[in-house]
Amino acid sequence: MRAGLNNPGGIPIDTELLSVLRDLAVQVLRCDVPADGDLAPHVLPYVGSGIRPLFLLHNPARHQPLADIALVELGHDGYDLEIFNEPSGVRGPQTGPSDMVTFEDYLEGILAVHHDARARGFFGAIYAGAPGNIGAEWWPWLERTMLMTPGDVDLAFHRYSYKTQDDRLRPWPPFTSRVEELDALVRIAGATRRIACTEYGYHTAPEHVGFLDAIKQGRLPYTTQLTDEQVLNNLVADLRLYDSGLVTDAFLYNINDGPNNTAGERWGIRRFDGSFKPSARCFAEWST
Repeated sequence: MRAGLNNPGGIPIDTELLSVLRDLAVQVLRCDVPADGDLAPHVLPYVGSGIRPLFLLHNPARHQPLADIALVELGHDGYDLEIFNEPSGVRGPQTGPSDMVTFEDYLEGILAVHHDARARGFFGAIYAGAPGNIGAEWWPWLERTMLMTPGDVDLAFHRYSYKTQDDRLRPWPPFTSRVEELDALVRIAGATRRIACTEYGYHTAPEHVGFLDAIKQGRLPYTTQLTDEQVLNNLVADLRLYDSGLVTDAFLYNINDGPNNTAGERWGIRRFDGSFKPSARCFAEWST
């Protein structure tokens, strides 16, 4: 299994940071393809970097300009593709990380990119973009996608904690364990497809556990907060779990923290001041 990171926001990564990430044992990097502009700054840093990019296409029309440069600079098996991120199931204005597409739009985009990429001689992985999480409402979406796409369109999923982060082993319903979750993904993917967890992770901001969830545990409402070391331990355990569950690539969310101590800004392996957190060691430690 290859372990890597997310670089969200459509911002090019510089070669110096890529070198640092390689030294941390990062192998793959998932990066947004921006909606417009020159794509050379998003491709060229990976040349000779030792890190393989997974280019995330929010708009299938951006595949043509991406392929024009990526196939030349990185080769026909030097990168991977993912089409769409957390599809919403409805059309509308983009207001968050979800791509506002219906299932029909989603399928049409995947098939169009697959046809163009393979016709150009591209041999890398092509992932159908992952839904927002592995809640029960998204399993039919995953199943339909795998049934309606060619056998070399691979499966991507996102896996964040169910409810709060204080129990790493708590499965998403209707499963009784996290191993069962992975078994279901393998069943849907079949024998030949790759399976990538293109987002997972843990933040270090406070979380409030409300009355109903607390009372199920025989407790009153409480606040929980993971330490940096707890996050590192969780990430190492998750990577080992994914490796044993036939996941081929796992992309941690994400590189950088924001300035505020809120859940949305405490996912990174690097603090806002640029220093690395203990979680940055997970890429080297999980396989030892």
